Amino acid sequence: MSRSFIKETNNLMIVDAFNLAFRYKDTEKPFVEDYIKTISSLGRSYDASRIILAADKGASSYRTSIYPEYKGDRAEKYAEQTEEEANKFKEFLQEYRNALTEASKRWELLRFDNTEADDIAAYIVSKKELEDRYKHIWLISSDKDWDLLVNHFVSRFSFVTRKETTLDNWIDHYDFDKEYLLSFKCLKGGEDNIDGVDGVAKARANQLFQVFGKLDSLLDSLPLPSSPSYYKSVNASRDLLYRNLQLMDLVSFCRDALGDNTKTIDKLLEI
Repeated sequence: MSRSFIKETNNLMIVDAFNLAFRYKDTEKPFVEDYIKTISSLGRSYDASRIILAADKGASSYRTSIYPEYKGDRAEKYAEQTEEEANKFKEFLQEYRNALTEASKRWELLRFDNTEADDIAAYIVSKKELEDRYKHIWLISSDKDWDLLVNHFVSRFSFVTRKETTLDNWIDHYDFDKEYLLSFKCLKGGEDNIDGVDGVAKARANQLFQVFGKLDSLLDSLPLPSSPSYYKSVNASRDLLYRNLQLMDLVSFCRDALGDNTKTIDKLLEI
């Protein structure tokens, strides 16, 4: 089918299910009904003819096999909870499970053991066949890691900032082109207990991009000269950067992270 004949209202919407639930974490009241209403409202706003919920289920076995400390800081955080805080979090998780059960009666749900929603979304948007079926894909998540998936056919809406990230407005959100996002994340590290290169923040990362290009070119250029001084940290971080690439490159490694679950997704998508 030619894209010119695809209806404007024929969009695919992928919801980061657990991420969306976190907007209700501190409400201390049932949120199942509002959770359903929010997804329905977003579906109407983005002219979604199809809605798929992508849900985490435990830590990624793919990532923990590479880096056992992956998300280890979260375990420490929960260990420091008071009994009251722990009980409230248990109640929140139960309400989320209730919401997911109700949502799955209305929309398609993808959830696999020891797998993260990021990889499910990445695998779906990697399917070029979908460009012949849908006008656009909208990702619903406040997780900026999902910006790695943004392209001419895919955009993200954050219900926290109430802002959209698209290829057209990319410069409104970042100080560098889309092609450098993965490289920047690998250098900087992330929020999942993934450390980055010491002494390399946004300004220095941009300097590295200007001289060496993206991460693959930078790695090919190692070892760097001894000056400026922060180059020494980059030289000492070859293994860390390769590790971060495996952990953070959703596009390249989503299939490894999903394993045989890709077959279930293909069946759902009829690919």
